[in-house]
Amino acid sequence: MNQFLELEHKVMKLVKQIKPPKTKGDRIVRIINNFFYVYTGSQVQEVAMELSELDLPAIAVVNEKLNLLGLIKRADLETQLSKPYGRELLQRTSVDELMVSPQIFVYNQSIAVIIEEIRDDFQNETIQYYALVDKQQQFCGIFSSRTMLLYAAQTQQRDIETAKVIQERIIPHYSHFSDDQCEFICSAVMQQAVGGDYYYVKQYSPNKWFFCLCDISGKGISASIVVALLGGYMWNADFSKSMVKFIQGLNKLILQTFNLEKYFTGIFCKFDSKTGLLKYCDMGHGLMYLHRNHKFIPLQSEAVNMPVGIINDISIEKKSILLDNNDTIVLFSDGLSEQENTLGKEFDIQIISKSLEENPKNLKKAKIEIFEKFYQFKDTEVQHDDLSLLFCHKN
Repeated sequence: MNQFLELEHKVMKLVKQIKPPKTKGDRIVRIINNFFYVYTGSQVQEVAMELSELDLPAIAVVNEKLNLLGLIKRADLETQLSKPYGRELLQRTSVDELMVSPQIFVYNQSIAVIIEEIRDDFQNETIQYYALVDKQQQFCGIFSSRTMLLYAAQTQQRDIETAKVIQERIIPHYSHFSDDQCEFICSAVMQQAVGGDYYYVKQYSPNKWFFCLCDISGKGISASIVVALLGGYMWNADFSKSMVKFIQGLNKLILQTFNLEKYFTGIFCKFDSKTGLLKYCDMGHGLMYLHRNHKFIPLQSEAVNMPVGIINDISIEKKSILLDNNDTIVLFSDGLSEQENTLGKEFDIQIISKSLEENPKNLKKAKIEIFEKFYQFKDTEVQHDDLSLLFCHKN
């Protein structure tokens, strides 16, 4: 039950309540519940008793026209009452002598604007109180820095939940793609609700595939913005054209959009599942392996390409390899290889090779085993980074 309704069931001698003014949209008056006031000249001790009964942290002082004169904070009253002879002194004191002048806002101001204006007060250990008025300076309500902090936190949580749903559509936890010559298994688990690991697989013509795995700098919401941009860029890309020009265009977009505040490493590949020809560009990532004939072979370029989004005129080396039947290309992010356990040891990537060996005809099962062993390995240690894994298998 809110405070407006509670007062209807209590008989208060001094404390009164206004009806909240009506407004639409994200306006400050719509998120507060303190609309209480007393008239100028009210006796402090009686006001203190009624404030305590209603559990009100603050109350407005108004004149007969309901014009705001100031605020009384219950904590200040309690401090005065706790002093020697405090009650005797306050019996002869009116609220006008103890009220303070608060920062004032118009009741229909935007919540976002007010949050920006009082943001510095969020660092203050003491709760700050503010008053609302209308254009005639009549009292319309009271809110606190704590109210705004809670609202901001709840809004951010809702936004994060929305972003999580959207990101999971862009990067599902698990994806499977295939034709009669190859199979792809992809998986990603973010450290937070949203993050900065990204994978993409698309068949753009018969037996022609594009796939990539990227690791954006940073974590959380800021990295997820880059993920969303990548998703849009991939959606509109023509993968039948030059992969080098594709990456150069992406590099230009990231650099111009984020101005070095965000960049990412990644491996971009084009694969002909009929011939087995794989062309790839390793953009500073390095975590690309070939599983062939019981061996787990790193495919690292001699000339290291720069990550995407760092320099403008980027030169790109493209490499190629011919996959045999039963070969598997493995891409992963450093959230897998650099994860430590409670003893400070890093995850052994040879577990990937072993799982592929044990499940040569079931990539999904191999992926599940790798993730199970990853979480068993880290045990109670926190997940340090976003984690992604991609298999490309030639049948």
